[in-house]
Amino acid sequence: MQSEIQTLLLFAIQLCLKSKEIISKNNKQIETKENVTDLVTLTDKAVEDYIITEIKKKYPHHLFIGEESLRQEFTDQPTWIIDPIDGTTNFVHSFPYFCVSIGLCINKEPIVGVVFNPLQNQLFYAGKNLGCYLSNDQFKDIGDGKKLFSTGDLPTSLSHTLVLTEYGASKQQDILQLKLDNIKRVIDTARGIRSVGSAAMSMALIAQGVADLYYEYGTHCWDICAGVVLVRESGGIVEGVNSEFGLMKRNLVCMRGGNGDYKVLKEFNSLMVHIDYPSD
Repeated sequence: MQSEIQTLLLFAIQLCLKSKEIISKNNKQIETKENVTDLVTLTDKAVEDYIITEIKKKYPHHLFIGEESLRQEFTDQPTWIIDPIDGTTNFVHSFPYFCVSIGLCINKEPIVGVVFNPLQNQLFYAGKNLGCYLSNDQFKDIGDGKKLFSTGDLPTSLSHTLVLTEYGASKQQDILQLKLDNIKRVIDTARGIRSVGSAAMSMALIAQGVADLYYEYGTHCWDICAGVVLVRESGGIVEGVNSEFGLMKRNLVCMRGGNGDYKVLKEFNSLMVHIDYPSD
């Protein structure tokens, strides 16, 4: 199984790197989805079309869940979960936190994750039991780059914790108010809070160990599938907010790896008021 995962991971990395050619054309013609802040560009669509077409050629029996197009039923079959550009608004404004995100699940478990930020030339990749690495577009083979595995001490309280979160694109007032109330409680308690505009990039930063905790309500499976593998393989943990983690559940909290226990999660969870989202 390990050699199979390595082969699948290498293929996903190659797809991400080749997507840079499409992104470099910088086609930012915009369409809106749910509202004016929920954007999709022709580049999003072109990247997703390219990735799905190439996977179908190599693995014709695999299934797909993509943000912009094909959404098949989530089963135990090998399923590629793709966000062609996570952080589309960032891409439109050239804010340097957007990425191609490709994850693969087998038996509904994320086992391959690749997050590629073409503007900063950062390639994060991980496979189950293969570790997590940070490389770049000069990548040649699995193991290239810096291995990410945090060994520093974990924060012992939220007052020592740098937190990442996102507000999401929804303008539904009751949902937005609940999110802002949760954020205020974190601001009042944590050392600091940051928002980079991309769930996948946030999880890559947790894997890198430059932030301690990331949480969000309203995520979709394509936002987080690849990031789940990055965080786990770098020694961190992924859970649901006050619940077990589920890829389709629309909320998560994760923490970087390190020495110590995860009692900060208990403190964090005590601050959260649940926000109910329908599952993907």
